[in-house]
Amino acid sequence: MKKISLKLIISLGIFGLGVFITSGDSHAAIDSTTDIQAGVSINHTMSIFNDSSDFSTIIYLDDASVPTKLSVIQCTNADCTTKNGPTTLLSGLFYGISAYQGADGFAKIVFAYDDGAHKIGLINCTNADCTTKNGPFLVTTVPLLLQNDSLEARMDTAGNTNLVYTYLDSGTGEYKLDYIRCT
Repeated sequence: MKKISLKLIISLGIFGLGVFITSGDSHAAIDSTTDIQAGVSINHTMSIFNDSSDFSTIIYLDDASVPTKLSVIQCTNADCTTKNGPTTLLSGLFYGISAYQGADGFAKIVFAYDDGAHKIGLINCTNADCTTKNGPFLVTTVPLLLQNDSLEARMDTAGNTNLVYTYLDSGTGEYKLDYIRCT
């Protein structure tokens, strides 16, 4: 039986705290690198998932212009040298995003935003490149959201959206972690 040593790497950079686990001194082999979008400024979270054909859907916040754009790119081959998009879904003041592939195979996007109040919204894409969608829907309003990776969403086995987020309670000054299950 071969022993594998795991290394835990903790990185603190301008985008927040990152935790990585590596196996020994080996690294993943890079098959290809493709520039998929020029002229973007991404200083916020991104999200990616692969469909059943192993093609990626990439959701990101582009703040190259004001207001920030919530956009989607759908890769139409494995190395993303061909793609649909970007499709801009919304523009505004965003604090974070999280996305996953729904049971229908299309993106479900949860996002934190500010329209005078701190809110969490949901968009259900109804096709692969999200040019058609349901929403945005208001999920909840919170006292004050934290920026950078303070929101995460996943689908449970029943097809419901489950999300967890952190925020600073302005009344108590405490950081809180909340869980929501959307049915």
